Amino acid sequence: MERTLEAIFTFFFKFPPRLYQRGDVSLAPGFPPSLIALGLGVALVFLVLMVRRVQTSSPLKDRMILGGLRVAGLALLAACLLRPVLLLSSAVPQRNVLGILLDDSRSMRLADIEGGSRLDAVRRVFGDSAGAISPRLADRFVLRFFRFAADAGPLAGAAALKGSGTRTDLAAALDAARQELAGVPLAGLVVVSDGADNAGTDLTAPLLALKARRVPVYTVGVGRERFTRDLAIERVSLPASALAGAGVLAEVVLRVRGLSGQQVTVTAEDEGRV
Repeated sequence: MERTLEAIFTFFFKFPPRLYQRGDVSLAPGFPPSLIALGLGVALVFLVLMVRRVQTSSPLKDRMILGGLRVAGLALLAACLLRPVLLLSSAVPQRNVLGILLDDSRSMRLADIEGGSRLDAVRRVFGDSAGAISPRLADRFVLRFFRFAADAGPLAGAAALKGSGTRTDLAAALDAARQELAGVPLAGLVVVSDGADNAGTDLTAPLLALKARRVPVYTVGVGRERFTRDLAIERVSLPASALAGAGVLAEVVLRVRGLSGQQVTVTAEDEGRV
C-alpha cells in the first residue's frame, strides 16, 4: 500500500516524497508575477461575465459546480505559470567538509570483534591508506578527523587512536566538532562509537544546533550489541539536598545479565571517600 501511494505521488508531483523532505519548494515563473496576476484577473472577470450572460434552467447547485471547476482550472493554470521547482543541495567534490568523530575511550579496547578489538576495527576501516572507507570518502569530501572521550579534539588519523579515555561524552564531542567546523561548508558528521556514553549529558542541545545548520549526523556502531555476562548501573536517584549528619536513602537500579546467583557489591563514594 505504501509503495502504491508513493508511486501515485511521484506520478503527480514528479519526485518521491523523500526528496521533498530533503529539499525546498520554490517558484521560478517564466513571466513577471504581476503580469501573471493581471492575466488571471482578466480571465476571471471574463469568466464571471460569461456566466452571468448565459440563460439556463440548470439548478443552482450544478452552476456552482461548473463555476468551481472553471476556477480550479484557472488555479491550475496559475500554478503552471508560476513554475514550482524543487531545490536539492548536493555536495560538490572536494568543496565540502565531512567530520569523522572516532571514539577513543577505554571501552574501545574490548576484543569482542573478529580479528581484534573495537579500536583495531576502527583503525582498519577508517585508516588513511589501507582503510576501506576513508579513500572513497576523500574522493568526495575534505575529511576532518576528531577523537573523543571525556573531551574531544582534532585527530591526525585513525592510526593515532590509543583507547585511553576514561569517560565518553557524545554531547561534548558533537558540540566541539560543530564549533571547530563552524566556518566551513559542513556536509555532515559521522560518529563512530560503541555507544557506551557514561557522561549522562543531554544530547538535545548539540543535535538541535546541528539541525539548525542542516548538518546530518550519521552513527556507526562498533562492537557487540549484547553480552552474555553484563552488569550495569541503570539509574541512581538521590535527594536534591540533605541535612548535615542525616541519613540519605538512595535508589539504585541495576541491570544484570548472565550472573544469576552471584553477589554484587555496590560502593558509594564522596570525593574519593567510601
